Amino acid sequence: MSGKKYTDENKREAAAWFASEGSYAAVQKISGDRYNRRTVKDWHDNCGVFNKALSACQRIADNELSGKFKKFVMKGMDTAIRSIEYQADVPAEEIKLKDVIMAVGIIHDKQRVMEGKATSHTVSSADTEERLKQMEVLLAERAEKAEQDRIAIEETPNVVESASRFAKKA
Repeated sequence: MSGKKYTDENKREAAAWFASEGSYAAVQKISGDRYNRRTVKDWHDNCGVFNKALSACQRIADNELSGKFKKFVMKGMDTAIRSIEYQADVPAEEIKLKDVIMAVGIIHDKQRVMEGKATSHTVSSADTEERLKQMEVLLAERAEKAEQDRIAIEETPNVVESASRFAKKA
C-alpha cells in the first residue's frame, strides 16, 4: 500500500501488537491488513516512534513478569516454610532445602532468558553454603516456634468442656 500515510498513533498501535504477538505477520492479521508486515518491519528497523513504543511495551511486560515471578517465588517459599512449621516432626534431612533453592535458581534463570537478559552470574560456593546455613537456621527456628505453639494450644483447657462441667455443678 504505497503512498499511504500512517500517523505516530498508528505506529504505536502496531508496536503494541508486535510486543504482544512477536511477529510482523501477526500484526498484519490482527490489524485486518491495515498494517502490511513489510511496513511494520520497516518501522521496526527504521522508525524511532515505533521503537520507543515497542520498548515501553516491553518494559511494562517485563515489570509484570518480574512481579508475577516474585509473587510466585514468595508464595512457594511461604508454602515451604508453613509445611515445615506444621510438620515439625519431619527430619530436616528429608526436606532437602538444597533442592528447593536449586529449583528457585532454575526458575530465576528461565525468567532471565524470557526477558532476554544474561543468565550467568558468579556466586562463590562459600556464599551459597553460607546462605544455605542461614536458611536452615531460620527454618529450624520457625519449626521450633511452631512446635511450641502447638504444645501451648494442646495445653490450653477446652473452654466448652469447662463450661459444661460448670453448668452440671450448678
